[in-house]
Amino acid sequence: MELHHLLQPLSHREASTRFDALKRITVQGLNSDGFSISRAIHGDKWITFQIDNEGKRYVFHQGRWFDIGGAYLDLLRQKVEKIMAKRSNLLVSDWPQEVKPKGNIGVAVEGRYNLLVQHDDPRFLRLDTKLLYTMQHTKGFEVCDLLGPDDELIHVKRMDGSVSASHLFNQALVAVEALRRQPDTVSKMQEVVRRESEGKRDIPDDFQPTKVVLAFGGRLTTPEALFTFSQVTLARCAQRLAELEVELEILEIKDTPKILKEDLSLE
Repeated sequence: MELHHLLQPLSHREASTRFDALKRITVQGLNSDGFSISRAIHGDKWITFQIDNEGKRYVFHQGRWFDIGGAYLDLLRQKVEKIMAKRSNLLVSDWPQEVKPKGNIGVAVEGRYNLLVQHDDPRFLRLDTKLLYTMQHTKGFEVCDLLGPDDELIHVKRMDGSVSASHLFNQALVAVEALRRQPDTVSKMQEVVRRESEGKRDIPDDFQPTKVVLAFGGRLTTPEALFTFSQVTLARCAQRLAELEVELEILEIKDTPKILKEDLSLE
């Protein structure tokens, strides 16, 4: 979901009434049969906003305002800089443009980009949107966007504009904890990997993730690219992964002006 999905229903309202109306909007996930797979969440819980005023940073997150002090911000920045300094040696495709439905040119969507990576280098396996359904996660979860050559769990995100990446970091942590702690997760992942690779790839019965790669496109990978609360989530994610003896690395994806065609070739 993008910001305009929330703003469009409010566009006809007076500016002074929009925020109250946003609180009354609800968003709910449905499966292909139209049945709910999540609770209805009010619109103000879906947005994150931050502003600096008189030396303080104020953050609106999940429906609440937070006053974040300067000393904490300095400490947080140091932690995030240290995390982002651990760069991956993986080589992936540059992120191309594509022709949008109305004929204009824009950045290729994430799913198409992941397909391109797999197309350009078959050592990578696209697994985004391929959910694992386990006893603990009956509604399914993504184990990663791309499975790397050495079974790295790669999670991909564009950082254009003011995008919150908190859910990406939580997704990475959920996947690792499930694979490490929940007995049926590895077998479910084996099924998905065999199916998506058409039997060309498998993971061992005793598979344990050892490396997570966060792959970012759209801008330089610096603390400034993340909302404050996304920085907090990243720091917590890194700490927990370290406790689970899993390496965390950062991969910066370059952009290219080339156009991605339907057959995944570039022009």
